[in-house]
Order: sequence, then C-alpha cells, then structure tokens
Amino acid sequence: MPGVCANGTNACVNGALVCEGENQAGAERCDSVDNDCDGLTDEGFGVGSACQDGVGACQANGVLICDGTGAAVCSATTTDPVPETCDAVDNDCDGSIDEGYNLGDACNAGVGACAANGQNVCDGNGGVTCDAQPGQGGAEACNALDDDCDGQIDEGLGLDQVCSAGIGACMSSGVTVCGDGVVVCDAQPGQPEAEVCDSNDNDCDGQIDEGLGLGDACEAGVGECRANGVNVCDGLGGVTCNATSDSPKPETCNGLDDDCDGSTDEKYGIGEACLAGVGACAADGEVACDGNGGSACDAQPGNPAAEVCDGGDNDCDGTTDEGTDGDDCNSGQPGECSKGLTVCENGAISCNQLSNPIPETCNAADDDCDGSIDEGTGAGEACNAGVGACAANGV
Repeated sequence: MPGVCANGTNACVNGALVCEGENQAGAERCDSVDNDCDGLTDEGFGVGSACQDGVGACQANGVLICDGTGAAVCSATTTDPVPETCDAVDNDCDGSIDEGYNLGDACNAGVGACAANGQNVCDGNGGVTCDAQPGQGGAEACNALDDDCDGQIDEGLGLDQVCSAGIGACMSSGVTVCGDGVVVCDAQPGQPEAEVCDSNDNDCDGQIDEGLGLGDACEAGVGECRANGVNVCDGLGGVTCNATSDSPKPETCNGLDDDCDGSTDEKYGIGEACLAGVGACAADGEVACDGNGGSACDAQPGNPAAEVCDGGDNDCDGTTDEGTDGDDCNSGQPGECSKGLTVCENGAISCNQLSNPIPETCNAADDDCDGSIDEGTGAGEACNAGVGACAANGV
C-alpha cells in the first residue's frame, strides 16, 4: 500500500494522502523505505542498476545498493593497484595509462650508419621500445663514421699510429688519420735543399750524397808527391780526396816533377834549341836529360877534319884556320919588313907584311928594311965617355 509512513497513520487531507502521526513525509533515502511517502521505495537511487567502481585495472562491475546510511553505493569490489607497466592499461589505477614510459617520444635505434629514427612504443612485455628499424652495417671505412654499426668509429684501420711523411732530410713525424676515405699520415714533409756531402739525403730523393763523386778514384798532390785515393766527405759539406801525398824532393833532370810544383825538369831548359860540338862538327839539337840528373844537348857532333884555310873550324877545336891564319910568317922582305902574319885569302895562305920601312933608328933593328942595321946612326964608331982621369974609350 503506497504512502506507508513509519509510526504514523495515513489520512486524507484536502484530497491527498498524508501521513499523520509522529513521522512526517521527508526526502527519499536509500533504505528500502518510502521516505517521501509517494508510494515508491528508494526511487532515484538506481538501486539494482549496473555500476562500476575503481579506475584502470582496479575497476570492477556491480549493482547499486543501499549502503545502510541512506545513500546508494556500487556493490562492485575493486582490485588493488599494481605498478604501472607498458601495456595500454592503467595498472596503478591513477587514471593515467602507461605514464612514465614517454610513449610517442622521438627515439632512435641502432648505432653509427645503422641508426634509424622512430618513437617509443610498448614492447608487448610490459616494457618500452623504439619502433625504429635499424639499417644493415657494412665494412668499416675511414670516414669518421661507424659503418659496421658496432659503436666504434674507424676501428681496425690503424688510426693514431705513429707515421712519417717524406724521405731523407724532409722526413717528419705524425699519426695516421682519415683522408678522402683512406688512411693517410698527417705529417707535413720538409722542403728539399741542395745535396751536400754529409751522409744525409738533403734533396729528399732517396739517395745520399749522390752526384758528388764519392768513392770515385782521385789523386792528391802533383808530380812525384802524387798519391791515389777516393773522394770522401770533408766534414764541411764538401768533397775531398783521402789520399796522403808524399813530401817534395829537390828537382833533378829525370822527366819527373820531383819538387811537386807542377813543373817537370824546370831550370834545365829541356826542349830548348842547342848545339853540340864546335866548328864544322857543330850539330843542332834540343836540351834533354843526360840520365845522370843533369841535362845536355841531344845533338850528335860531326867528326873533325884536317884544318884548311877556308874560314871554318875544320878540325872542330874551337879555333878557325889555326896554322893557316894569323900565324907568324916571313914576308920575304929584309929587316923589320920581314915580319908578317898568315892570312887565308880565297882558300890560299899568304903572309901579310906587318911593317913598312921607316927611318933607321939606333935600335939594333933594320927599320928601313935595307938589309943594314942602324946604319947612319954612328953605331960601332969609336967614342969615349967621361973626362980627365974618368975618360974611357968605347964604340
């Protein structure tokens, strides 16, 4: 019967059913009582309707029931929250799904040349993963990239090793690096210079002291002081001969440079024109060494002949026409006119009278060439000298 009032009596008042007594009609409450006396019990509370309680994985299904305090509650019994995992479920029942996993954030997978971009997604096992698909690695090349996708760059190519560039004096040290895709040395070679004799490759061509004649046969000194050796470096960048020359000796005429002055048999006149022999025996030649350390004319004198009156030295004794010219002779005249000298004239010998007649003088000579001596001078006549007791007779 509608309108049942607790502890009261239903009565009609002004055409309406009311509850008279201790309790008056009030607001409906969820208590299986028609509190508002409208003939309906617990209306407006949806008692028996399906309901849910909790959020996420903790949510449970039930029906609405009165809770004994006048209110309606869901009869569902929720489960306890668990730690959040990446599974599109609100495991910790806080109203957020997969929080803390940064789903959708940009990410990449793979390393080096294999790296690819993607975003964070659940991995199906409660965790998170990047949905990027890494590329395939290749052989490592010298390019500052991780070509084989192992997390290392240019490994196994021998980088950072001590190396050198250039040769000889141009060589400099460095380390191996990548250059245009290949391994190169970063050392910078020096500049070549002219080659000098110092056991170094100054011009950086891979050869040492080339073009300087090292080891070639050489001589030191001149003449008889000369000694053989080979060319060596002199310690100052130049070349010298390692031969030790002998000491010079006094020059002798032997076809050798004994005093080591670059001249042979100097002061001996070797090769100069000369004569050997005199007179008709004389012969032309040249001065040459005589085999005893001196020099002589190499001409061979002719054989001497009997001297004849021809103006020549026929007997080769250094005197011309001796015995035929210039000898004392008698002109055939008397007295002093008989004296003469032989002369050659036209190949004949004649006596050249030396004196002509002169007035006679008292000299025991026939001056006037008349065959008489001192005639007309009183010579031989009686005479006396002195006076008185000193007087003496004579001629």
